[in-house]
Amino acid sequence: MFIKIKKILFILSFSAFFLSSNTLGANPSIRFKHINTGGGSVLSILNDRTGFLWFGTFIGLVRYDGYDFKVFNSASNYPTSLSDNSVKVMIEDTQGNIWIGTEDGLNFFNAKTETFTVYRHQSNNPKSLSHNSVTSIIEDKQGHFWVGTNGGGLNYFNPKTQEFTHYRHQTNDSNTLSHDAVWSIAEDYRGHLWLGTWGGGLNHFNPKTEAFVHYRHQTNNPNSLSDDIVRSIFEDSQNNLWVGSGGGGGLSFFDPKTGEFTIYRHQAKNPNSLSDDFITTIFEDSHNKLWVGTWDGGLNLFNPEISGFSHYSQQEHDPSSLSHNTVRSISEDNQGNLLVGTDDGKINYFNPKITQFTYYQIPSDSKTYYGNSIVEDKHGNLWLGTAGNGINLFAPQTQQSTNYSHNANDPFSLSGDYILSIYEDKQGRIWVGTWGGGRCFSR
Repeated sequence: MFIKIKKILFILSFSAFFLSSNTLGANPSIRFKHINTGGGSVLSILNDRTGFLWFGTFIGLVRYDGYDFKVFNSASNYPTSLSDNSVKVMIEDTQGNIWIGTEDGLNFFNAKTETFTVYRHQSNNPKSLSHNSVTSIIEDKQGHFWVGTNGGGLNYFNPKTQEFTHYRHQTNDSNTLSHDAVWSIAEDYRGHLWLGTWGGGLNHFNPKTEAFVHYRHQTNNPNSLSDDIVRSIFEDSQNNLWVGSGGGGGLSFFDPKTGEFTIYRHQAKNPNSLSDDFITTIFEDSHNKLWVGTWDGGLNLFNPEISGFSHYSQQEHDPSSLSHNTVRSISEDNQGNLLVGTDDGKINYFNPKITQFTYYQIPSDSKTYYGNSIVEDKHGNLWLGTAGNGINLFAPQTQQSTNYSHNANDPFSLSGDYILSIYEDKQGRIWVGTWGGGRCFSR
C-alpha cells in the first residue's frame, strides 16, 4: 500500500532544502513548506543507483523520484504491503534491489510491481526467518545475504530457494553463535563475517566451513577481548581489525595469525597509552592514519612504530588545542584536514601538517549530534546539525556562517531543531532528518 504526494508536499520528521550552497556569502534566504501528519523520525537514508531517494521512518518507507513522493505503509489487508512501519535498516544489493529490515520482518521490494515480499518468522516452518526484529542486513562479496536479528541470531538467506538457514546460540555447544542479539555484521577481506553482539562479545564466522570462533573477555587473560559489549568493528586499509568498547574496555586490536588481542587502555603512568577507555568512534584518514575518539580523553592518533598514541586534548590556555575532550565524530575534508565534532558544540579543524586546531563555534546551547550530522558539500561548505539549534551552514574560506532553525511564527522556517542526519544527493540538494518536527523541503 502506498500514498502518493505530488510535487512539494512531504510528511514526517524530515527536512530538505535545495539551494546553490556556493552562495553562502550572500546569506541566502531558504524557504520551507511543511506538512505535518503527527510526528516521527528519519531512521535511514538511501540513494539508489537509479537516483531515487529512500527514507526509512517510524511510519513507513518513503521514496522520492525528483517530482513525486510515495509513502509505502504497512496495511494488514494488503499482503504485499510493507510488513511494518518501523523501518530500521535498508540496503541496495548488487542487482539494484532494495531490502528493508523492520521490527516485524524482512522485506524485499519489487520495483516493477512496487510491492513487497515479506519474510517473517513462522513457528511451524524451520526454514523461515528466525526472528522478526531485524537489526542488520549485508550482502557479502559472493552475493549472499546475511540478516542479524535481536533475539534470533544470524540468518543466511538463499534467494533461489527462498529459505533461511539459522545460526543461533546453543547453551551446550561452544561451536555455535555466542549470543542471539546480533547488532552488527561486517565482512573482512577474506569474505569472513565478524559479528558484534550485545553481551556475547565478538564472533568470527567462516561461511564456507560454517564454523564460529568466539572472542570473549576473560578476566585472567590479558590477550582476550577487552569487553563483551561490542560497540564497533573496523577493518583498516591493512586488513587489521579494531574493536571499540563502549563499556570501558578500551580499544582492541586483533591479530588473526595468533588469535590474540592487543588491548590498548589508559594507563596513568604511560604518556603513550590510550587517553580514555570509552571509545566513541574510530576513523582512518586518507593517509591511512588511525584516529580514535574517546568520551573524556579527546582525540588519539595511533603510532604503529611505538604501539602507542599521540594525544590531542583540550588545553586551557591554548586556543589552538582541541576545544573539548568528548569527541563525538571524526571525518575528513577534501583538503585532508580532519573535522572533529566535540561535545561543546564546536567543529574542530585539524591540519596534520602543522598539528594545530582551529574551530568553528556553533551558537551556544547547541551541540553536534554524531557523525551523520556533519557533511561537507561539493562546494566545500560544511552543513552542521545540532541537538536543539537547527542547522549551521559554514563556509571555511570566508569563515561565514548562517543558522537555520525552527520559528513557530514562520511557516517557511526549518521544521525541527534537533538534527539526526544530513545528506547531499547527486543533484547537490541537501536533505536533513529531524526529530519529531515534520518534514519539509524548499522549492
